[in-house]
Amino acid sequence: MSGASPTVCLITDFGTEDPYVGQVKGVVSQLCGDINIIDLFHGVPKYNAKALAYLLPNLVQTFTSGTVFLCVVDPGVGSERPASVLEVDGRWFVGPGNGIFELLSRRSKKQSRWWEIVWSPPHLSASFHGRDLFAPIASFLAIGGNPEDEGRCKRKKGTESHYAHWPDDLAEIVYIDTFSNAIIGYRWKFIAESWRIIIGGHDLARGRTFSDLPPGTPFCYENSMGLLEIAMNQGRAAEFLNLFVGSSITFQDTV
Repeated sequence: MSGASPTVCLITDFGTEDPYVGQVKGVVSQLCGDINIIDLFHGVPKYNAKALAYLLPNLVQTFTSGTVFLCVVDPGVGSERPASVLEVDGRWFVGPGNGIFELLSRRSKKQSRWWEIVWSPPHLSASFHGRDLFAPIASFLAIGGNPEDEGRCKRKKGTESHYAHWPDDLAEIVYIDTFSNAIIGYRWKFIAESWRIIIGGHDLARGRTFSDLPPGTPFCYENSMGLLEIAMNQGRAAEFLNLFVGSSITFQDTV
């Protein structure tokens, strides 16, 4: 890693008011020593692995090769769901095998590589794999470890086929931020100029940025991550339009 301190980015649905993020960071810092720990996003809609699947490729695109992402949205924690390691375009991802890495793998520039975590620590809480299982594995990768060292992980072939039916882009709201802007799991570059964009019976205008529209006017635009977003200049679009995570958007071709 060219002498630079390793970087572990945390992405969870934990929020920041409870002790869980701090406990995970404590494990990583103890195992890695001099490390950059980035709290990238702890506001993933709770229990919503599918929402994270469509956010994740766009959240991580600015990070360099070698970065490790510890991703925990895990409603099936303690069950028979697999625990996964994925290498995509030089970046590492550690977390539950519940579909959160499906779109990352599908959109990778090179062939992605998958492993299943088969190692178990001396103490493994049935309800906190983020701290006890995923954090140690992410830490080991961050300091240059091979996932197969000492039998920690077993190489898998192919991708998470259980989620192959998920579309390449999702015409649903996957996140609403604190400004009440609604992010759609659909990449803007695949939205034709001729398409009308409709949600909740509202035919949305298009803009480049907030000030393109008068205050209080809902509109849609390409956000900084390259996704379709519904916003309002100096207003709260999701509240105004009565939108929620999971609300569907409709495209109508005018040609």
